Amino acid sequence: MPIRYWSDIDLIIIFKDYNFLLTKFLGDLAKRLDRKYKIRIDINLVYKSDIDLLFRRKKYCSSEIMNALNKRNVKVLYGSLDSIALDEFNEKDAVYTYLNVTMLIFRRYYVENIHNDFDANKCKIYLQRIIRMVFSILRSSLRLLDVFVNPYDDTLTEIKKLNILFPNEQDLLEKIINIRINFDAIDTTDIDMFMNLFSDIEMFVERYVILVFKNFQSLAREV
Repeated sequence: MPIRYWSDIDLIIIFKDYNFLLTKFLGDLAKRLDRKYKIRIDINLVYKSDIDLLFRRKKYCSSEIMNALNKRNVKVLYGSLDSIALDEFNEKDAVYTYLNVTMLIFRRYYVENIHNDFDANKCKIYLQRIIRMVFSILRSSLRLLDVFVNPYDDTLTEIKKLNILFPNEQDLLEKIINIRINFDAIDTTDIDMFMNLFSDIEMFVERYVILVFKNFQSLAREV
């Protein structure tokens, strides 16, 4: 069920050739659809040359594009998606790359927004962005165990099965999901609440990613 501010539609549009008019057209289209239906449209623009060569396909870290290349839960709305040979494609390597990149973005976001130029009027914007990154990290990490889920509740359910969370961390993730569902009800005047939550999330993410890199290969053999 769509949730305001959070639900989106992920589209991958594959064109044969580059055209400088496409990005402007698709940007305007996404904006109009967002205004009309009040739901975010995330467009991944791909050209055939991006996926023609194996070494380029192996570089994709976007979960949506990885799903499309693997024909995993993909619905073709128009045209066709040719079968793509994924010999030597190492999805786990792509996940590790994605985690590294996302962690750099996560830390930079804290440095530039939470710990530097903090704007109390943007607390909800900060929190929304951070929560998205947290569950992107969680969901992608599960791919190392060949578990493919969508955020948010299903992701937490699978993480719980691994018995790797401290009780306070499980409480934190459940709290985050509840905040997401009731986002409009957040008291934006309670700055201390926001700062404590940001701090708790930061500490959790740093511990979790270390845990993933150290232990998920052994966990994969047990699952």
